[in-house]
Amino acid sequence: MSPLRTFLVSLALALPLIGGAIYVAASGSDVSQTWNNSSDTASGAPAAGGTGGIPPESLVGARRAAGEAGTQSGFLVTGTGELVAGVDKLTGSANDMTGATKELANGTQQLADGMTQIQAGTGQLGSAASQVADGVDQAVEQVQGVIALQPQLLAAIDDADRKLAANPAPDAADARKQLAGFRSQVAGFKLGGGTVDQLAQLRSGSRDIANQLTQPGSQYHDAIYTATDGSKQLSSRMQEYATGVDAALASVGELHNGVQRIDGMAKTTQDKTTAMQRALPAVTQVQPAENTDSEPEKTSSLPPMYAFLIAALVSAAGVAYVWSTGGGRNWLNLLGVSGGLALVGSVLFALLANGLGVGSALLGVLTLCATAGVSVFGSSALLSLLGERWGRIALAVGSIAQVGVVGWVWKTSAAAETASWAQAISALMPLHYPTSALTTIGNAGSGSALAVALIVMLLLGVGGGVVMRRSV
Repeated sequence: MSPLRTFLVSLALALPLIGGAIYVAASGSDVSQTWNNSSDTASGAPAAGGTGGIPPESLVGARRAAGEAGTQSGFLVTGTGELVAGVDKLTGSANDMTGATKELANGTQQLADGMTQIQAGTGQLGSAASQVADGVDQAVEQVQGVIALQPQLLAAIDDADRKLAANPAPDAADARKQLAGFRSQVAGFKLGGGTVDQLAQLRSGSRDIANQLTQPGSQYHDAIYTATDGSKQLSSRMQEYATGVDAALASVGELHNGVQRIDGMAKTTQDKTTAMQRALPAVTQVQPAENTDSEPEKTSSLPPMYAFLIAALVSAAGVAYVWSTGGGRNWLNLLGVSGGLALVGSVLFALLANGLGVGSALLGVLTLCATAGVSVFGSSALLSLLGERWGRIALAVGSIAQVGVVGWVWKTSAAAETASWAQAISALMPLHYPTSALTTIGNAGSGSALAVALIVMLLLGVGGGVVMRRSV
């Protein structure tokens, strides 16, 4: 057989194991389902040495109390989870409010700064307006002075003209002409009533503007100062408010941290309660109280390590037979060896399991027949594929490895929760499935765990038989 074909056939033989491991990893199934019905609270596996002298009734009470504690811890975790969600929303709202408050505080500070600048600008504008008003006063007074001097100027011009008329000097006539022109200009300077009123309004208006800008008590001056003072007070109050909001946000942060710690402690409590439930061994049988019609809590039990040892013994014996004899091609011999191993395993199963019914006993025998068949025919198929030398090495290494890994996983899971990855690795090994099936049968565990184990073993047995037939 070519190396490629050998690899493909080996991969095909391993497909049931790969499928079983994928199912374990994807479904989140736990080996504790083999001694707990899926609807029950997970508990420890039946103890291999009994209950250590503890009355079964006491264990029932302890398991009941642990179950109630687990339920309450679940409620507590749910409540703390809702509390954490509420505080998270509060923290988000507080952060949003803090941002808005800081923006508002910055805005009021900018308003106060702007009003201060407007106040300073108003003072400068008032000084300039006062200078303008003073200039307007001077200009109006000068214009009014000119108007008042006009009659006097005309009288003086007329007097000078009379004197020049009596003067016989040759230049007197020219002087009179110039004086006549000047008199016409002086006489022509006239201001109407409207112009005079406008000058008065200009003088009054410029002074009013200057007073509004500079004089305390004026409406504009006081309004600017009041607005500036109000903006400063508003900015100060907003700064105080922003500081208070920051302090409140810090308190909300402390509240959030405290709630997170409470939620963490609640989850820790739930984990420890679950671990306590897993550590309490299952009770094989508890008699009902007097004058009651209650049924015993559990009617059958098989410690998982007993199931593992039975499956390991049958599997190892089958591997040892094939390893020592080479398996051979005689199907009757292989079937006979498988039947003998199944018989020995069935006797051990009947001796070590407690309270088995007829149906459970028959299922156990069927499982052990499948276990022996998978071991014998699967080992023979492996020798056919790899040859006697490499096949024997693979059988020895594989047997030791699966006994160590599967045994550790099941021993650990009997009293504590085992990581999913460890259970998935265990599910890649053939010994995992007869251990799972026998434990489920002996403890009336989950039907799905039993079905998966039987299906994988059936496929492994059929695959080994097909390879053996083609190699004949």
